[in-house]
Amino acid sequence: MLRTLTVAAVLATAAAAMPAAAAEFSGFRAELQGGWNSTSIGYVDAFGTNFENSSSAFGYGAEVGYDFPISETVIIGVLGNVSGSTQSYTDMLCPDGTSACLLGRPNVNANMGVNFSAMARAGFKVADSTLLYGGLGYANQNVKYYITPVGGVTVEDSQSYGGFRLAAGIEQAFGESFYGKVEYRYTNYQDDVSTNQVWGGFGMRF
Repeated sequence: MLRTLTVAAVLATAAAAMPAAAAEFSGFRAELQGGWNSTSIGYVDAFGTNFENSSSAFGYGAEVGYDFPISETVIIGVLGNVSGSTQSYTDMLCPDGTSACLLGRPNVNANMGVNFSAMARAGFKVADSTLLYGGLGYANQNVKYYITPVGGVTVEDSQSYGGFRLAAGIEQAFGESFYGKVEYRYTNYQDDVSTNQVWGGFGMRF
């Protein structure tokens, strides 16, 4: 009994001594996101020529994470993110009416599929309820290609590209439960696929 009371007292003391940052930037969280999404992708034709295209559109997603304060001003955390985009690409072998438009070429269109990422982040508390942070991790982007040969039937080809993601942002706490943030992300995938994003998010801590 005495040992149980002693352990309880130690845990209570540790909780009381937790850094002040814990109130705003610690624990499990979940959020909804949306913003500007620009992706550059390429398509390699039958002759080995890589046609690069870029497009900007609206992106949307959701994120869950867990943060832990290691001092009164510093937090570390992990997160997972899943997102989509309204981006599409039309006639990728002839994006601007150039000499790439050859007689007898297929028509290649593309849509952005599901994107997911897993990251670690670290932040620095610059004010009572304001956090600057940066993140690094892995991301995977699916792209759906629609290839129509001249006089032929459209064939769908789905490709997934993996790569690393860098992020930096500012997070503002609204009490102990709610927060909002603005974040920039750069993702470099394989095969010269890359993404730039400026997103906002609003979430809740539990």
